[in-house]
Amino acid sequence: MEVCNKCLGYIKVVASSSPASSEELAVPDRSTIYLNGELVRYLASGKEGYDVVIPETGRGPEPLHAVYGKGALGAIDEALKTGDRKVVSFFGKVKVRKVAEPEVERFDPSLRSFRNINTPEDYFHFRESEKDGLLSNAGTPEDHERAGR
Repeated sequence: MEVCNKCLGYIKVVASSSPASSEELAVPDRSTIYLNGELVRYLASGKEGYDVVIPETGRGPEPLHAVYGKGALGAIDEALKTGDRKVVSFFGKVKVRKVAEPEVERFDPSLRSFRNINTPEDYFHFRESEKDGLLSNAGTPEDHERAGR
């Protein structure tokens, strides 16, 4: 898992500025190309009793696609104060529900939600893969059913 010097602060700012009536907040990666609303709603629906609901893929946990409860703010603050900017650094101090890849794939079979653009090379690769139809297998299970896949 790479360290993102600004990511934990980003989660803190977004979570802190959410309405007081909101108990949880989805914090998608700012460089996400395809945000899957069904997946986000599913993650949020599994929040009961947890401070963080985080999807996991073969690459590991996806903390910038997780749903964070306000109960995690104290642990986030503590990590920021100690200078630990690794997004998962506070997970040992809060209740975390991990959503395994097969469960995520029910809503996003190609894991398209986790594709992002961080560099010019990423952008050009994305453009080429879209042009070549390499991302055409993405979508919800209902999309696949309608398409006969």
